[in-house]
Amino acid sequence: CMYEFSLSGLITLVMTSIVPPVVIPREASVKTVMQWSCLMWGAASLLGCGEASSALEQTGASSALATLSQAETTNPWRTTAPMQLERASMSPVPLNSGLVLFAGGHVRNAPYQTTTSELYNPFSNTWQSTGGLNRERVQGAIVKLDSGKVLWAGGTNSGGMTADAELYDPDTGTWSWTGRLLMRRWEHDATLLNSGKVLITGGDVIRKNESGYDVQEGARSAELYDPATGTFSFGGNVGHDTYSSAPARLYSGEVLLVSGNTQRVVLYNPDTNSWREAAPIPTLRRGYSSTDLFTVTRLYSGSVLVVGGPKVDVYDPYNDRWTSAAPMNYPREKHTATLLFSGKVLVTGGDVAQSEVYDPSTNTWTVVGNIPNPARGASASLLHTGQVLVFGAQFDFRTTASVFTP
Repeated sequence: CMYEFSLSGLITLVMTSIVPPVVIPREASVKTVMQWSCLMWGAASLLGCGEASSALEQTGASSALATLSQAETTNPWRTTAPMQLERASMSPVPLNSGLVLFAGGHVRNAPYQTTTSELYNPFSNTWQSTGGLNRERVQGAIVKLDSGKVLWAGGTNSGGMTADAELYDPDTGTWSWTGRLLMRRWEHDATLLNSGKVLITGGDVIRKNESGYDVQEGARSAELYDPATGTFSFGGNVGHDTYSSAPARLYSGEVLLVSGNTQRVVLYNPDTNSWREAAPIPTLRRGYSSTDLFTVTRLYSGSVLVVGGPKVDVYDPYNDRWTSAAPMNYPREKHTATLLFSGKVLVTGGDVAQSEVYDPSTNTWTVVGNIPNPARGASASLLHTGQVLVFGAQFDFRTTASVFTP
């Protein structure tokens, strides 16, 4: 006898004989889903599971899979299901569970800020309520701690700039008070250090002058939050106005701080709680009136990508030097930049519809589709699924977020 085998038939035979039908429960962990995905498409490596679909498309093994892959390639963006409350001016935070915390922000009606919080489930595209803040707040610094809790420090509320801070506990779904900042501060950043402490940098602060009056100015010093004691302490003098600045934690544990309106760049040493000068950045980004007009992203190599305006700069921390990278196809400001699991960087928004991905290995930019809402000043979060969620532009009231699938 003679038998004729097609490649698609061989793949189907192997798949059905080796891997029985599997139903993955909704509550399955991301790790479990990824393990099954890699097993089902065994031709792909663990770091490149998504490449298997293109290989199958070329062999014609699955027309349904080919159609899905083509749709995802041409339409990498979608919007989420509507959330419970329309809001703006806040930064979503992915939790250890994979859920995403949406808390506070601006609302349309008085008092124009909210204490409400809700959780987005990216696996089921659904929303659920969770505990609300003790006080409404916007434009503070929010970061997930090593414990899995979320710190929100400073910002503004109906009483103006504030120094108070709160902690969200995902296990209980509640917010509780923690220590207060040394100075009232807003539009600042929070960087989780290797020690588990949090470095607070940038933004505007209110301090007392020699006459005892409140003075609002760009921050020239930093603060440290210690989760073990729930207190804030002095984080050293930076040496210049850091209102418009962006930090990036290096592999060494130090924090690189790049500021607008100056070419000065500084490094924070957590071991000595002090700052020192780094090589000045080549591009002087002038006229910035907000803290998020440029982005600073640490790459897998350890180098740092600075994007904003017509030029792109790369910092080499091992040799303390800067080089120029290829320019974007669509220069922008007040955008987001997110390091993907692949090592590439997604840059989107800034009132530019076209999203781009930067590949450090080739020093090239590729347009990857149009974001549904390209508003300036949004926040981007890398989800456990490898997707990127974008939301929260100031006063850009929305009930849905944008989600990018690489």
